[in-house]
Amino acid sequence: MNVFAMVLTMTGVGAWARATATRDSRLTFRAVRLVTVAAFLLRCDVLLLLGGMGLHMLATGLISVPRAVWVGGTCAALTIAASVLVDSWFYRYWVWPEFSGFYFSAVLNKSIEWGTSPWHWYLTVALPKSLMCAYPLAMASVFVERRARPLMFVGLFYVALISILEHKELRFIFPVLPLFNVYAATVLA
Repeated sequence: MNVFAMVLTMTGVGAWARATATRDSRLTFRAVRLVTVAAFLLRCDVLLLLGGMGLHMLATGLISVPRAVWVGGTCAALTIAASVLVDSWFYRYWVWPEFSGFYFSAVLNKSIEWGTSPWHWYLTVALPKSLMCAYPLAMASVFVERRARPLMFVGLFYVALISILEHKELRFIFPVLPLFNVYAATVLA
């Protein structure tokens, strides 16, 4: 599911980045829809990414609260309905798999049965190992290219929120790795 979620998520993040530059509302709505589908159908942790994107879109006037609720809520409701209908047929009982996984991991905190890491693990271990030389360049992007700041906010917002969970895996930060590479590329450019 990570790969399928990445396709939708990165397409949505790309639409959001273009909407930020062009102020195109169609791209904004596309971004909201794509990331919402990825979150409610494939990877519930992508909601954290959508949260950061949403805060940025609201703060910059790319979308209004009523419009965000309408577009995101409608898309979420349709996605949940489709997921429950299809997945329940396969499981042979009523289920929304993404909510079940979220409930198990975040609410019951049962994911700690697979091990725990300190809160800073993503910043001090996972990102440096996965990005290598791009990591320090990404961090420098905030000072070099002001247009990278919204992307950096969203990436760090996501990492900060996902760090709250005690169980950590590299795959949980896959949605923001391309963003950090974009930050690094802005420094090199």
